[in-house]
Amino acid sequence: MHPLELVSHIFLWIAVIVLGALVLALARQIGLLYEKTGISGARIMNVGPSIGQAIPEFDATDIQGKKVSLGSERGKRTLMLFISANCASCAHLMPAITKLAREERKNLDVIIAAFGINQEDGKRYSIEHRLNEVIPLIVSNDLALEYKISVVPYGLLIDRSGILRTKGLVNHYQDIESLLNADELGVRSIQEYLKV
Repeated sequence: MHPLELVSHIFLWIAVIVLGALVLALARQIGLLYEKTGISGARIMNVGPSIGQAIPEFDATDIQGKKVSLGSERGKRTLMLFISANCASCAHLMPAITKLAREERKNLDVIIAAFGINQEDGKRYSIEHRLNEVIPLIVSNDLALEYKISVVPYGLLIDRSGILRTKGLVNHYQDIESLLNADELGVRSIQEYLKV
């Protein structure tokens, strides 16, 4: 073997060993970060209706002109999501929320309540995110005030009889799933279940 080839092979092996060590160090750091952050789920903010109590009754009209009653017995669970039209996290959630509404329509109603916008902006938002045929969109500052919601996206999971079962800030679809899972497990939140 030519001496230059030998030197190039040695340098290549050194590069492979260094890169392997860097990958292992990076994997270790990712593991440490995961341990620190753990499972988060929807974070409960101590505002609005209390978990375990009936939510305030509120009659509203969605942007299609249909009546929507809240706080009364509905016959199935209701996921109520409060959003704002200029919220990037809210917009990012919409495809998954519409898919959830379609797949779970027999067991779960999904209602979106937008505040800080007008009816025309609500109609555009509904068309842009293809909510029209699947999810009622209510544009109402009064509803947000009644339920004491000031941050978005914020979700409330209400049982068949109008009792609030869980709630929280839902920046990711996993947070929405944590609300549904907490209800199925009979706890206020996933954090409570995991004692996080």
